[in-house]
Amino acid sequence: MRVRLLTYILAIILLSSNVVSFGVSYQYMENNSIKLYPGQNYMFRLTIQNKDENPVRVNVSLDSAIATLEGGPELEIPGKTYDEYVEFNINVPKTAQPGDVYNVNYLVSPVGRGEGQVPIAVRYDRNFKIAVVEKPKELQEQEPAPVPEEPKPGILKWIFLPIILIIIIVVAILLWNKSHQMSGKIMRKESGLSTQRKEIKPLQAIRHEPEPITPPTPVIRTYQRPEQPQPVKQMQEAAPVKKEKAARQEKIISSHHYFHLRNGKSLKSLEELYSEIKAMNHEEYTHHVNHSKNDFANWVLHVLEKPVLAGQLFKTTTKQETLELIKNELDQR
Repeated sequence: MRVRLLTYILAIILLSSNVVSFGVSYQYMENNSIKLYPGQNYMFRLTIQNKDENPVRVNVSLDSAIATLEGGPELEIPGKTYDEYVEFNINVPKTAQPGDVYNVNYLVSPVGRGEGQVPIAVRYDRNFKIAVVEKPKELQEQEPAPVPEEPKPGILKWIFLPIILIIIIVVAILLWNKSHQMSGKIMRKESGLSTQRKEIKPLQAIRHEPEPITPPTPVIRTYQRPEQPQPVKQMQEAAPVKKEKAARQEKIISSHHYFHLRNGKSLKSLEELYSEIKAMNHEEYTHHVNHSKNDFANWVLHVLEKPVLAGQLFKTTTKQETLELIKNELDQR
């Protein structure tokens, strides 16, 4: 009996060396569901913790029609790490109707670290729901009116255009020939009248010879387009400036899309992001930006929708270069 008990204890000790101590946490959801409106983009975040001293590799798989995994399916979690993030990008279709429900299923499980070493850990197989609700009225009022699309030239236009040009050229040639024939007839009539006048010379004393009739000289009128009034020109010149200013306005985002720092602060604009990066220390900065991730670039790309600035941020990992890129973007407004 004692031998069997010692055998069980020894087996537990040997297996405990391969146990992977990691956990997964996520934000609180009422009734295990998130309420989003049609066309809304939402970033869902999982927090993975590794309490072990050794690093552990985990596999993340996602099964959903409206959510995609940000980054690769495998993630290396360093030892003694409590705030490694995995994000799901959720896009609700614009055609969705209030009352529709979408399922988001995900699985987080550890990966073996070598031959004969099977990690003993709990597989986190979870799911939650996306409940589609009606879009808030305040957000509907902020949306700009849709710009009507300009009609695109069809194929028939490019087929008939050469035909119309050919018809115009033919008509112009016919008119020119007709005018040339009429001028020839007038010249022949004038020459005939001059010969008749020579034959009736003896009657010059009795009859008064009429003066030759010359065709009226055609008057060519030129049309000059009146100058456009100065106020209209100013309005046309100011229109592109207004459009450019409207395009540079800061995008208004909802509280679901705020950037949450590790110190608890929430950011909702590019100006606030610049101020916080400038004030944070090196440890805080490298927590969000390192060789494996760039939280600031992801937020600028998916929430603020600035792909050019996001592409520049992805290429740098230093705090000074990040501040310079954001400062240049703010100066261009």
